[in-house]
Amino acid sequence: MNENENIVIFLDENGEKIEMEILDVINLEQGNYAFMTEMDGDNLYIFSVSDDESPVYDFVDDDTLQNKLFDMFKEKHKDEYEF
Repeated sequence: MNENENIVIFLDENGEKIEMEILDVINLEQGNYAFMTEMDGDNLYIFSVSDDESPVYDFVDDDTLQNKLFDMFKEKHKDEYEF
């Protein structure tokens, strides 16, 4: 993944661009999940990712799934990030 491949640009409800950096993608039986942060922020967001040629990102709003995925992310990156 080159530097520009890990940047996704979303448009908010006002049409303003939000640049997000993909930190990781975790694959589960139910699909692929991207972990992203805003370029100028500290919050972590989790999105499901379609397998299409042009991916579609949907925010994961299921608390149980979010917690499971976040636990997996923390375990995988415990030496890279401070949680």
